[in-house]
Amino acid sequence: MKILIFSDSHGSTFGMKKILSRITDADVLIHLGDGSEEFALIAKSHPQMQSYSVAGNMEEWRSFGKKTTAEQIITLDGIDILLTHGHRFGVKDSLDRYHNYAHARGVRYALFGHTHLPTERYFPDTGITLFNPGSISFPREGKPSFGTMEIRGDAVLFGHGTL
Repeated sequence: MKILIFSDSHGSTFGMKKILSRITDADVLIHLGDGSEEFALIAKSHPQMQSYSVAGNMEEWRSFGKKTTAEQIITLDGIDILLTHGHRFGVKDSLDRYHNYAHARGVRYALFGHTHLPTERYFPDTGITLFNPGSISFPREGKPSFGTMEIRGDAVLFGHGTL
């Protein structure tokens, strides 16, 4: 199973459309916040793919009391994956709180956004991997980026790509 992971598109569909024109064999689309409106358009135009998203700090700010999903655990090919934007866990300063939260939730894979920096960190003591695709529209360093996750039986492979 191939999964495309986006975050922090902040109003732009350009990068997601470009990646989806290059990578046509994905099964699942994930957006990790700060771009739920444009991601909804992308997901609607790709109904053959499962899609999941969570709200980022910008969506929470704009929601004016509407219920937004700040996190969720999804199961793909028998693997539980925690999705959140990351701002509630202080991921710009440290990944420790988010790691501890993922451990408490019983997942081995936890995805997040918010920092606009591609990140992959494995914690050998718990077997948890934290993964951030970076920002598809406004990177803090380098080019706009996205993530991939492939599930091959018990093996899970992550990667980063750029526009």
